[in-house]
Amino acid sequence: MSEYQNKCVSVYKNLANVATVENVIVTKEDDTSTLHWEAVWSQRDLDRNAKFSYKTTGFLDKLDMKVSKSPHSTEIIGEKIVRISNDKMKRAILREVKIKDVKTQFLEIWQGNRRISSTNLTSKEKHGDVYSNAAFCCLEWSHNDETLLYVAERKKPKTGSYFKETEKYDENVCRGKEYVYHEEWGEQLVGCSHPIVVLFDLKSKAITPLEECLPDDMCASEAIWCKNDKSIVVQGLKVTPLKLGLIYCQNRPSALYEFSIESKTCVALTDTESCVFSPRLTPDGSTVVYLSTKNFGPHQQCAKMMKINLESKTKKVIVDVVNEPSAKACLQFNGLYLGNIPRNCWLDNAIVLSSVCRSNIGVFKVNVETGEVFSLEVSASHQVLCVSDGLIFASCSSPNSLPALMVGYPSGDSVNWVALDNPNQQISLACDIEWKVIQHKPTLVNQNYPGLGFESILLQPNGQKKLKGLIVNPHGGPHITYVTGFDPFTVGFCKLGYAVLRVNYRGSLGFGQNSILSLPGNVGTQDVGDVQQAAVDACEILSIDKSDVYVHGGSHGGFLTLHLIGQFPNFYAGAAVRNPVTNIASMVGLTDIMDWCFCETGLSFVTKDPAQYNYRKMVEMSPINVVNKVKSPLLMMIGSADLRVPPQQGFEYSKFLKSHGGIVKVLKYDENNHPIAEVAAEADCFVNIALWFHNVGPHNSK
Repeated sequence: MSEYQNKCVSVYKNLANVATVENVIVTKEDDTSTLHWEAVWSQRDLDRNAKFSYKTTGFLDKLDMKVSKSPHSTEIIGEKIVRISNDKMKRAILREVKIKDVKTQFLEIWQGNRRISSTNLTSKEKHGDVYSNAAFCCLEWSHNDETLLYVAERKKPKTGSYFKETEKYDENVCRGKEYVYHEEWGEQLVGCSHPIVVLFDLKSKAITPLEECLPDDMCASEAIWCKNDKSIVVQGLKVTPLKLGLIYCQNRPSALYEFSIESKTCVALTDTESCVFSPRLTPDGSTVVYLSTKNFGPHQQCAKMMKINLESKTKKVIVDVVNEPSAKACLQFNGLYLGNIPRNCWLDNAIVLSSVCRSNIGVFKVNVETGEVFSLEVSASHQVLCVSDGLIFASCSSPNSLPALMVGYPSGDSVNWVALDNPNQQISLACDIEWKVIQHKPTLVNQNYPGLGFESILLQPNGQKKLKGLIVNPHGGPHITYVTGFDPFTVGFCKLGYAVLRVNYRGSLGFGQNSILSLPGNVGTQDVGDVQQAAVDACEILSIDKSDVYVHGGSHGGFLTLHLIGQFPNFYAGAAVRNPVTNIASMVGLTDIMDWCFCETGLSFVTKDPAQYNYRKMVEMSPINVVNKVKSPLLMMIGSADLRVPPQQGFEYSKFLKSHGGIVKVLKYDENNHPIAEVAAEADCFVNIALWFHNVGPHNSK
């Protein structure tokens, strides 16, 4: 290997050692002031080609906030979900292992240090897989700790061939149905077709699927117990007329239902005219609080926080959508932008949560009675994991500080943070990187939404006299946000001598709903203009030669990357894309989120008459429309299992680029979906991008 290649590999090996905190479990030691905590951390293992999880434990004295930690950590094997009972005496664990290469799931009950029961859910054949993914993850104790509920795939009927002869006729076998296609929920949810709620009785070990708890055109996503344990509240997802991808999309028709376990009756608490998610029961059990966004439209939006009284069934808005933050309040609270309310979220009569606020992830306290929102922390990245005994436990990082587990005790309208656990403290990987947030006033004004601004995050090696170059990095989505938290790739490029510009163009989350709505119908122009403006501004700030500017992005960030090298063919020395959107018109019928194609091009979402599709407009707004102008050498990385942006998008573009004499190198990662996040593939992407920019740059002898 070359010296520079060795350096790239060495940098990534250090990055792979960084751990991220996934969860924390907090229990109280009897009537004392001592809390016991368990933190679950995740880390890459390049030798195993997998991520592994491990557990750290310790104690916290609430009186003086003194932390003690066990010197030993334990690797976690097969644990998918862990839930502590309400009396804190037991824990339920969903464990997944392979027995003779067959995935098998067990539901274990532990008391103290002893496992008191283990049930093989797979062998019972009452349902399919129990889900623990981002879209369907639920394991909840009843308030009396006698029953568990979870979400699993509905049992599919046994099928057989018309022609297979059997010794004994089985009336339960559906002949000729073995090839029936079951529509699924898309990217990263392969095999997930129709989840249902299931009850597990701890005494009898009885497993009871509740297929009747929702209307026939709905499937279950999440469920919680009502206070009396006689009914549950279920989030139902509408399955008709078609299933659209769920991952990264909070705009799917859904509703909340209350189901009586005794009478088997189902009552709709909300309608399906909006997307509802993350139901949470108030401490007194009278009310369910939940989040709500509009159906379809942008895939992520500013959410409302709603509440519904379970007795009167009356609904009320707690926090409304923030269309455009006032100049005075914009740095404090810009609306709710989050995937879920933490499961343990209650601080007195308020919910504590994290939400994107401009280019940060802030911590906010929402009074569910008055609707008042208090900003507790708005700097860097603070992701609330849980609230326990009046304390806030959060994962915290910044662009130049590695993830750490912190505990905060509220004091008025702020939080005092204390370090609880940090396995990364021995890694001095990012401390020599400096960063700042740049605010931009767009030169390309949106007449329907004037006055909007956008931001970018600029990182660079601290004290380096001569930079290797600038890497411009627009995010995907487009309706997500780069936040001021730790990012391995960005830090890695800085360690190699580059400055990195992460651009939150208009349409990003955290800047008000109007910023989000300004982009659909303007992709390929407004977002491209914002990124190019930010790149030019950064070049001036850094006094960098424009011949040393590179661009890299994935998904919609890849869409922008290809537009940038097509619209500004003499600006970028090299480009790299991961699973890019290249031709929206040819993507419509292949992607799991066809509504995205209509929304972002400003068209109405129609499925009944394909003849109405405005394919011409879709092509004109796509990078394929300017492929003939591209001069920058391009590295393209494609995940072959991507259901969000089909691999054909990248292959189609590379063929057109080659036909125009362009330089392109394509890497295909089998068994990788949209993020290309398998450990070996992710590592290979980093090294290949670094080598590509090094080799195609005008000064590659650096």
